[in-house]
Amino acid sequence: MRGHTRSQGLKLKQADSAALKALTHRGRESVRVLRRARVLQLLAAGWTVVGVSEAMGVTETTLRTVRRRYREEGLSAALHEKPRPGASAHPHARQAPL
Repeated sequence: MRGHTRSQGLKLKQADSAALKALTHRGRESVRVLRRARVLQLLAAGWTVVGVSEAMGVTETTLRTVRRRYREEGLSAALHEKPRPGASAHPHARQAPL
C-alpha cells in the first residue's frame, strides 16, 4: 500500500463479492465495468484510494464515486453508468422526420 494511510474501507456483501469475482473472471463486460469491479475488490481488500488509483490508472475522484455509488445504491449502480440526458447516440434509436 506504499506507505499510505488505510482507506475508509469497503465492506462488500457476500453475494456482491461473488458476483464481482465471476464478472472479472469472465471478462465479457466493457473495460469500464471491469475496471470499476476491480476497484471495488481492491477497496474491499483494504487498499487505500491512493494505492488503487495508482495501480488502476484512474483518478481518486472516480474511485470515491464508485465507492459512494456502491454504498448508497448497490452493485449495479456502482458498475454501470446512468443514462445521460440528450439524444441517443444510437442511430437506429432515432426516428426519421415526418
